[in-house]
Amino acid sequence: LVKGPWAWLVRGIGGVAGDDDSLAEAVRRGEHIIVTPGGVREGSRSFRDRYRVEWGERTGYVRLALKYRLPIVPTGASGVDDTFFALNNGYETSRRLGIDPNLPAWLGIGPLGLSPLSPPWPVKIRTFVGEPIEETAEGRIDPRDEAAVTAIHRKTTAAVQALLDRATGKTS
Repeated sequence: LVKGPWAWLVRGIGGVAGDDDSLAEAVRRGEHIIVTPGGVREGSRSFRDRYRVEWGERTGYVRLALKYRLPIVPTGASGVDDTFFALNNGYETSRRLGIDPNLPAWLGIGPLGLSPLSPPWPVKIRTFVGEPIEETAEGRIDPRDEAAVTAIHRKTTAAVQALLDRATGKTS
């Protein structure tokens, strides 16, 4: 669920920022629901942390999938973390500077200078789609079952990491 200063942006581009009536209606219409548990946090990290799944204990996406009986379809893409050369971890920098912890103080370099004044580097992005994780669509798991939610979360993050490794050539 998108919180803080990013919710207005998500809504502004026609997205849903939380589990509310608009999400329930999108599910009823059969729309595809895209959830990015890493979100801005993964997008504002240092180049040293590229292509690593870092969702921590964020399991809201699993609970949503269980609540709405939707499969989780893991994806991973090469090129995405190469669009800018990230100089720092934005959230860590914000914390150290004592500024709003929800706004990353991130610096990235593109072909014409610093982001956001520069466009991204022209990179080829290849997306890999994994097998759906269907346990969430079967309706047998309670979203309040911490052990089951954690197990699905671990299975999902492992699947996404394997896709990222494949996309970036770390495995065959």
